[in-house]
Formats: sequence, C-alpha cells, structure tokens
Amino acid sequence: MIENGLHQTSVTTILIGTNTASRRWVKYEIIKSFERGNGILAIHLNRIRDKFQNTSSKWLNPLDRLGFQISDDGKKIRFYELVNGKWKLFTDLPEINNKKSNTLYFKDGWFSNDFGCFFKLSEKFNTYCWKIDDGHKQFTDWIEDAADQAGR
Repeated sequence: MIENGLHQTSVTTILIGTNTASRRWVKYEIIKSFERGNGILAIHLNRIRDKFQNTSSKWLNPLDRLGFQISDDGKKIRFYELVNGKWKLFTDLPEINNKKSNTLYFKDGWFSNDFGCFFKLSEKFNTYCWKIDDGHKQFTDWIEDAADQAGR
C-alpha cells in the first residue's frame, strides 16, 4: 500500500503528531520516499487548538530518529533508527544503492567528503511548525523547496 500511495508523488510531507515518530510504517514510508527520490519535509502540528481549544506539546520528530550512512566507497546508503537511545539498523529497508534517483545523491566531488559519514535525516531535510512558521501562508513554499532539494 505504501508503494502505491507514493506512486506519482514528488514530495512526502510528514505531519508530526503524538505517535508519528514511533510508527513503523511512517518510518518505512519516509525511507521509501528517500529511495524513490521524493522531497521530504516534516511539520509539527503542536500549538494548533483542537475542538476543545486545547493545544499539545511538541512531539518527537521522526526525522531526528531516522538516520543514514553512506558507505566508504559511496555506492550504498544504509538506514538506521534510534531505539532506546541507540542507533540500530532499520531492518524494514536497511540498505539501498546510492543512485541519482534517490532524494540525495552522493557523488564524487561535492558530496565525496560525506562518504563514510552518518547523518540524521533532520540534518538534510527541513522541519517546520505549522503555527510558529505560518504554515497557512508558507506551505506552498515549503513544498516547492523540498521538491527543489530533490531535483524535481
């Protein structure tokens, strides 16, 4: 279902709610989005009033809890998730080929210094707060920026 849901998309937006960061299939969709070359961004939904006029606190960002490492030769990208304070291999999709169709392509030259390095996804993709960052005015720009970053 996730692959079908991503079909004909160019940007994946993660709406960060109470349990978003701990949902297995949310994490899988983020990694699959990276693999297929989508732009990626996350939006915190805290500070928005619910039907009872309550607001919630800020929740965990899944982009802070997912990471990747480029192989020393630059040919592979391996994915990790933060579990109980430790980075563990993301077993649902542990490794992909480093290819131009991925969201980020690490090639000789500009990105070659990143070979062998580890990054949290939040170091490469933007996260916003809908309320603080004026999401109702900025959303289109956020989408366009994510698409541009992915070369779409």
